[in-house]
Order: sequence, then structure tokens, then C-alpha cells
Amino acid sequence: KKSENSNFLYVLDVDSKEDKGAEILTQTTQVIELQKSKPKIYQVLTLLRLNTNLKRADLLNQTQISPGELQTILSTLNYKHLLRIFEASDGCLSLMSQEQLFDIMGDLLVFLNSYLTDQSRISVQEVLDKNGGCIRTQFGEAEVRFGLAHLGVEENPGVFQLKLAMVKRILAYQALSEKSDGFILHEFVTALRTVFDLGIPAPLESQAQETDSQPNLIDHYS
Repeated sequence: KKSENSNFLYVLDVDSKEDKGAEILTQTTQVIELQKSKPKIYQVLTLLRLNTNLKRADLLNQTQISPGELQTILSTLNYKHLLRIFEASDGCLSLMSQEQLFDIMGDLLVFLNSYLTDQSRISVQEVLDKNGGCIRTQFGEAEVRFGLAHLGVEENPGVFQLKLAMVKRILAYQALSEKSDGFILHEFVTALRTVFDLGIPAPLESQAQETDSQPNLIDHYS
């Protein structure tokens, strides 16, 4: 269904109370494309929500779509629409729950606070190699890649250009929240929700860049 704001299209299973990943926001330029492929997207989402060990071959068999169409759907959902999908090392695809996303993002922030100086580029492998216990062992390459995608832009496969100013501000709020009152803590939680719940929303990012060379999402939400 369309929202009151014509810039967005919502695809939502209103009958599923447990659904934490099926709401998709798309900008106006992508609405027509999404409308055409919505039945296939919805079918893929439904299968992913109901199964935890699906592989690409399983999705292809159950949806009768082509490998190219499946790749397009997964890529579009995962990167353009911030849906929490990742592919584990054993090839299984799954929707990441909000709790899992909070966990991996929290662990990544701990890691970046320990190792980050002014380094703006970081690779998934570098995070895994230097982990040292900051990131829980159950999180592997797929989870780390997904978390970094919310904190930067993947310039090359597995290598991310971090939005360093934003990361440092979040880390600063985190430090303040440990020593100050609930107001600061509230600001920090709000800042984290910018990353966790919304990823990095393109409209807000564009708005911030009009007045500042660095995205200033935290100020927008304060």
C-alpha cells in the first residue's frame, strides 16, 4: 500500500505480528520498479521470514524466479531498502532480527572505539583479524559486513569507507552516557536508533550534506 507521503511505498504483511523486516521504504524514483516486482519481493520476504536455513537454490525452486532476478531482489532489499538480510558462510539466507542488529552494531562500536584512530577505511577481514573479543564469536563475516554497511559505504568488496564523523559522534555520545544523566543517555539512544532502525536514510543524509560536508544525522534527531 502507498503511504500518505507519495515519496514512499510500503510493503507490509499486516497479518504478521512477528514481522520485523517486511516494511520497505523506497524513494519515488524506485516506486515503479518496486510496484512491478512487488509480488516476487513479497514472496521472497515471506519465505525468508518463515525459514531460517534457506539457500539461494531453495528460493529459486520455491519461487520459480531466475537467479538474476533473485540477486536483484536481494541486493535491492539489503542495500537500498535497509532490510536486514544477510548470507552466512554456509550459504543460508536469513532476515536479521532487530535484536541481532542491535547486538552486532553494539559490538562493532565497541571494536571501533578500541581500534579506530583516524582510519576511515576498514575491511571486514581486518575487523575479524583484530577482533580480540570485542565482537562476539557467533558473529562472522556476513554479520560484520552487514554492520559496516550501516556505518559506511562499501568501496570495494569487503572494504568500507566509514562515515567517520558520524561514527565518532556516536562513540562520543556513548562515552558521555556512561558518565552523565538520562538526558544524555536519551540522546545517545536516539543517535543509535538512527543507525539501527533507519540505517542511513538517504533523504536525511542528502539534507545534511546540503549544509555540511559531513552527514549530521545526530543533530537532526536531537
